[in-house]
This record gives sequence, structure tokens and C-alpha cells, in this order.
Amino acid sequence: MYSHAGEEIKVKAVHIHPKYNPNISLAWDYAVVTLERPSKFVPVNLARNDSEIQEGMPTSVMGWGIATCEDEDYSLELRSVVLEVWDNKNCSEVYTDLSPSQQCAGGIVHKGTAPGDMGAPLIKENKEGDADDILLGTNTGGYGCGEGYPNVFSRVTTVLPWINSIINAN
Repeated sequence: MYSHAGEEIKVKAVHIHPKYNPNISLAWDYAVVTLERPSKFVPVNLARNDSEIQEGMPTSVMGWGIATCEDEDYSLELRSVVLEVWDNKNCSEVYTDLSPSQQCAGGIVHKGTAPGDMGAPLIKENKEGDADDILLGTNTGGYGCGEGYPNVFSRVTTVLPWINSIINAN
């Protein structure tokens, strides 16, 4: 079901992280989109340091990816799932090329991101409402489709100075 609560704003610029190279790794898979005008929505808070990310803490991920591995069509409604954060040491046993700039969450069968969810936000929800939620990372991949492997996210804290430099320049 589509909601008419959104808004359309033209994109002024897309800033891709200078270290991003999909031929080598998705460890620097970040982009900042500058809009032509401000949005009516309050932007999400960005994680300030890694102490906000703790092993086992519940986080939320949302996206419009496929609902099951058998689906071919993307979801028409925004879906969300609660995933627990993994310690990077444990996650690097699953993904040997895991970078310190990445974070894992999930690992429960039939729960996690799927094709179509790349860039999905990893959110630490606080209290009620969205105003105090914190963006911890964005989905850069995983293995399979809800097969019990954790999903991989790019940590926001790694590129916070870069993000702030773009925000301050605009």
C-alpha cells in the first residue's frame, strides 16, 4: 500500500565516498544525497561513536526488498524487522573480509535484509517516535536470503567526519 504522506524533492547532488570501489570491497559503500530544498521531515540522528553499538542490542532494519526468496517483485509496503547486533570478532568468522568500517546484525533464519534492501538503514530506536532514533549503518549485503547468516552494514561512525563536511558545505 502506498502512502501519500511523502514528498518529492529534486536531487541537487550525490556525493559518493572517495574510498568506495565496488570492485574491491563494499566497506566504503556510502553516499550523501543533497536535496534542492529542505524536507519537511526531521532527519535521523547519526551515531556519534561506536559505544552506541553494543553486541546483542536490538536494532531495526527497514526496506522494500523481496519478502521471501521465492518472490521476484519488490514489496509495495515498507517492511521492517528487528535484528540483534553481532560482535565484529564473531562476524569476521562468517565473513573473513569484514572491514572494521562494517557491522553485522541478524543471523536468524527468515529474518534480515533481502535483494532490494541495499542501503537499508540499521536503526537504534529510542523511546517512542522517530525524533530520537539513531542511524548506526546502512546495509551493504549479506549471504543468501534469510538463510541464517548475519547481514553486513557500513558503520556511520566510520565516515561521520566526511558526512559532516558535506553537510557543512551545503
